[in-house]
Amino acid sequence: IQALSQLARVDPEPSVRQAAVSALGGFGAAATGPLRERMGDAEAQVRLAVVRALVRADRDSALPLIAPLLAAPPSRAGIEAARTIALTGGASAGAPMPQDVQDARAYLAGALGNEDASLRSQAAVALVSLPAHEVTYRLLIQRLQSEAAPGAPPGLRRAPQGPAPNTHRPRTPT
Repeated sequence: IQALSQLARVDPEPSVRQAAVSALGGFGAAATGPLRERMGDAEAQVRLAVVRALVRADRDSALPLIAPLLAAPPSRAGIEAARTIALTGGASAGAPMPQDVQDARAYLAGALGNEDASLRSQAAVALVSLPAHEVTYRLLIQRLQSEAAPGAPPGLRRAPQGPAPNTHRPRTPT
């Protein structure tokens, strides 16, 4: 853990720091401290790897560490944090949605309006990976339709726009 922590902290190459952080996630709760230190890395790809590694290392401890990302402007790490929180805090059928899940979904919905097409796309993919929710689904469809308008930037067009067609063909006996 110590050698990986050192690499994650001081290596000048972002891809090395990203790999070190990702590897730290495999050490479980013992890696939470060194991972937490890297939440402020200058490179977005490293911060995203930190969020994923924290969740992998110790999901329960990670949630309070990644939740503050939802107070910042949309980022790759924030979108991943929101997706993780929304997936982790699911309500029982018929029960009200927990506040942290509502906040995470609102963050993702807000990111759909970001000027960066890659963030909009990541947010759309994150939203469709969550359990179905009528309000979120309507907002996603509205954003997709607004991007389809002439002159609109094509950020969300890669996101699914409904159920995928059935591409499975039954085998016919020969």
